[in-house]
Amino acid sequence: ELGDDERLIDRLAPTNFMTLLPLAEFLRGLDCPVTWQRPVSTASFVVDDPNLHGGRYGYIEFAALADHARTHGYHAAMAMVPMDAWYASPRAAGVFTANAGRLSLMIHGNDHTWHELENGSYDACLGMAAQALGRMSAFERRRGVHVARVMAAPHERCSEAMCRAMLRTGFDGICHIRPHTWKRTPAACHALEGWYPA
Repeated sequence: ELGDDERLIDRLAPTNFMTLLPLAEFLRGLDCPVTWQRPVSTASFVVDDPNLHGGRYGYIEFAALADHARTHGYHAAMAMVPMDAWYASPRAAGVFTANAGRLSLMIHGNDHTWHELENGSYDACLGMAAQALGRMSAFERRRGVHVARVMAAPHERCSEAMCRAMLRTGFDGICHIRPHTWKRTPAACHALEGWYPA
């Protein structure tokens, strides 16, 4: 049994692993129709704020970035504000569709106002999450560019209510540095916390 503030990963350390080892062996021995394989390790970069109004955003030229990513084996995700999704130049959209393996779009807030994902009731959060998805879905239909259902919270701030709202409205995940952004000093409150990409 895990302690109140203990995470599962705390049981998997060089000096403390015997309690978790039987579980790992059990999972390894399950008869599963799909064999999981570790993906090839590659670098990924997330850039906040770019829109596709032109072929470049500041110093980032999208076509050159795609070529550089292909040459050096990494992926770049542009975290685009849904409010900016009203327009995309055909040239920029074409670069993203032609280079989907190296460039992608994700969602960056809704209007990108100060701590917008940190404030409001659960119902208000549901409305904001649904509006962000609606804006990006309309963008996809108009321009044919896929947008990942992943949120990069502006200013790294997001409430628990907003995380629950995003889960309910169809987001696949959130790209964040800390697991519980609404806590200043988060205590372990979930058994899988600390497993990074998992």
